[in-house]
Amino acid sequence: ILQAAALAFYILSALFFDSFVIIFVVTVLLSALDFWVVKNVSGCILVGLRWWNEINDDGESVWKFECLDQEVRFYRYRKTCRSFSLVSRLLDFWL
Repeated sequence: ILQAAALAFYILSALFFDSFVIIFVVTVLLSALDFWVVKNVSGCILVGLRWWNEINDDGESVWKFECLDQEVRFYRYRKTCRSFSLVSRLLDFWL
């Protein structure tokens, strides 16, 4: 959805803005937001990945990573859904 918004904004923005800089910045921001959603939200929902940052008692930053158990993580429908989403995103990008 966000890729479509970025593409639509890029195509239709010439009607509203004369500045290429504004068009470029907003298009890049929409594309970056799309990347963040695909990486973080899809990673959590489809694959079961989670990560966060904690500060220990010494004041050091420690990253924690989790994933679902092997038998839960590799259900057939999740692998199929993930493969389909990756291929569809690639096709959406190139078309």
